[in-house]
Amino acid sequence: MKIFISPIGKTTEHVKTWLAEESGVQILWLIHSKKDKTDFPKIAKKLKKELQSAYPRLKIKLKTIDNPFEIDSTMDAIAEIIHKEMDDGNALLKSEFTLNITGGTNVMA
Repeated sequence: MKIFISPIGKTTEHVKTWLAEESGVQILWLIHSKKDKTDFPKIAKKLKKELQSAYPRLKIKLKTIDNPFEIDSTMDAIAEIIHKEMDDGNALLKSEFTLNITGGTNVMA
């Protein structure tokens, strides 16, 4: 099983490019921050909808973090995602996880 994890911010093109270049991805996790001046949950939901149209077999999950300007929030989210997927009865190896850290805030990346 191939699981991708990607932080997103105001721009999301990196995720679309990444998915277009890869094959066999079964689960995509999008990490985004809470709503502030920018509605990041809305951006994440819009991206999820677009990707589900383009990749109907891809399961997309969203993960909200409190503070994208502190590295701990992002690292904790990544660790939680990996543990959740491994604990969901899937016989997964850590090598089945891929991180795309090119998006989000500078701290997230």
